[in-house]
Amino acid sequence: MTTPLAGIEPIRRESLAIEQALLRVWIGRVIAAGNRDVSFREHVPIVEAVERGDPAAAQAAMGTHMRSAALRLDRAIAGGVWDAVGVRGRPGGSSPHT
Repeated sequence: MTTPLAGIEPIRRESLAIEQALLRVWIGRVIAAGNRDVSFREHVPIVEAVERGDPAAAQAAMGTHMRSAALRLDRAIAGGVWDAVGVRGRPGGSSPHT
């Protein structure tokens, strides 16, 4: 007997492969493009809050970092990051170049 989720595994593997490809592009294109120091500086308060045992401060620092990282990723996407991993346009059909 098959379960309703039996067909999910291939989709999960494909999603993971896409995430890994995007992470490689992120590291290679965004971080290497001069954002490494910014990203490092954003991680310092996260680590310090965790070391202090201050979850509220860690969460706030992580939120700040994720918003900043999202902006950097948006700029990379607008610059053609999807093309770098072999995807035409943005997922969902809109092109970052229009």
